Amino acid sequence: MTQTEDLINVSAIEILITMVPLMMVAWVSSIMGLGIASPILVGTIRAFVQLSILGFILDPIFVWGVDLWWLVLGYCGLMILLASYESSVRSKYYLDGQFWMVLLPMAATIVCVGAFAFCIVLKPDPVWDPQYVIPIVGMLLGNCINGVSLALNSILNSLVESSREIELLLSFGANSYEATSRLFRDAVRTGAMPQLNGMAIIGIISIPGMMTGQILGGTSVMQAARYQILITYFIALCSFGTTIMETYLTLQVCFDSRTILRTDLLRKRDAKPTFLALLRSLCKKIGSYCQRKKQLSSRCGLPSDESTRLLPSGSLCVSTWGRSGSAPILSVEKLSYGFETQSDDEAPGVTAKIDSDTANFRTLFENVSFQLYPGSTTLVSGPSGVGKSSLLRIVAGLTKADADKVVLSGVSQINYTNMPLYRKKCRYVPQTKVDIPGTPYDFMAKITSFKSWKSDICGTSPTHSEIINASRELLRSWGMNSSLLDSEWKSLSGGESQRILVAISLASLPHGGVILLDESTSALDLESKLKVERSVQDYCTKESIAAVWISHDTGQQDRMKHK
Repeated sequence: MTQTEDLINVSAIEILITMVPLMMVAWVSSIMGLGIASPILVGTIRAFVQLSILGFILDPIFVWGVDLWWLVLGYCGLMILLASYESSVRSKYYLDGQFWMVLLPMAATIVCVGAFAFCIVLKPDPVWDPQYVIPIVGMLLGNCINGVSLALNSILNSLVESSREIELLLSFGANSYEATSRLFRDAVRTGAMPQLNGMAIIGIISIPGMMTGQILGGTSVMQAARYQILITYFIALCSFGTTIMETYLTLQVCFDSRTILRTDLLRKRDAKPTFLALLRSLCKKIGSYCQRKKQLSSRCGLPSDESTRLLPSGSLCVSTWGRSGSAPILSVEKLSYGFETQSDDEAPGVTAKIDSDTANFRTLFENVSFQLYPGSTTLVSGPSGVGKSSLLRIVAGLTKADADKVVLSGVSQINYTNMPLYRKKCRYVPQTKVDIPGTPYDFMAKITSFKSWKSDICGTSPTHSEIINASRELLRSWGMNSSLLDSEWKSLSGGESQRILVAISLASLPHGGVILLDESTSALDLESKLKVERSVQDYCTKESIAAVWISHDTGQQDRMKHK
């Protein structure tokens, strides 16, 4: 009697008997209120039904597939579709077309790894032999799903929750990859970790299922181990490749051609869509995608239909002092801005899905014009909600709007082919506390490593050492200890964080630049505010920098007007 004939047959009755302990676990969890009774029951039944159906389907495919190559490839294509669906619907946030962003990398990786495995390494005859192709492709996809879904959820969460960090780096001249490199690495590590953990314990703590199946089927232990090694390498290659490509593609979609972070494209998932519903939705969107994109782009200004507009709740005022006879550094001409209204229950930075035919459009400001001159001071004032921060973000190239209305050094913002270079000259300083990993010294080293700094062939940008020295001098003039530059950002108070960021922003600006201060002294006491105001004005005069302030402090507004 051969080893194959010694294989113990498992009947359907014996499988049903093994369900009993699981049913008991579900019953106990129900009594304890753990909330997992229903998933246990559903999972148990689905596993039995799905694997039974799989057996009925694969039996004829294994017979006919030897001669019909298209049957094998068609079944593999179906598995890729289902695996992409499962990977794309598990994230907390989602993008339109997310299914395709997972499908394309997964299909490309499976094709490449499959060609390598079956054409170069294993060489079955025929090369599409379903006995080899279908089980191995199934194992590759099954292991990809976990890593890809983890990486996708990580990067989408990071784009929403770390948007301030990303935009801070963008405002200092980072490109899209430099601004998200830490998040990209974390997402890839998160997706790769299950596979790396599995490779670390394989053969020591666990015996993989494929190896166990081959041994039970009569294959020698050494041959089964070799097959398992090959499969482990193929799985790792497929998982790592798909995770890296899918994460990188997601980042590219979340930035437009001008490297503006589009968190408005991210939506919070309400419920997991069915596969058929997803396919219907995707088919419907293919025909209207280009038209919809054009409509969204045009909505950055003001809509043509006046009946849908909500007028601003107050007026925005821009006042400039200290003009010189020289040409303006930056000019804004008849700039208008508004946005479609959102539901109140959405997460910050995440939009609800809005029907473009029925949504209201809120106007923040219209036809705003002003010019910034070397050494000048400009005050942007007005009640909350009139678009003061939005105005500065548009000028800094961080918010999508009519870029042809903003001109820096004689060049329209829309004509800047390299937005990191533009932002390096026009610096937006937010009012929020800096909450990023590392110290201010680390931050200064990071920004001077950006390509926009290294590509400065004219030498107009301050060097790393010059930025450090100028920042220390500014901090000392404000009565602060320069040793704070070696403290973690997270350990600094709100006022310390604001002043250090203002100091680094000023020190890193090239001669003749623009600094946009969005309530950057709001966390300071009066004495500290006076010191910062005086030194910022002196520094801007010395370096021919134009300063723009947003302030709700009436005393600060009066001091600027008086000066």
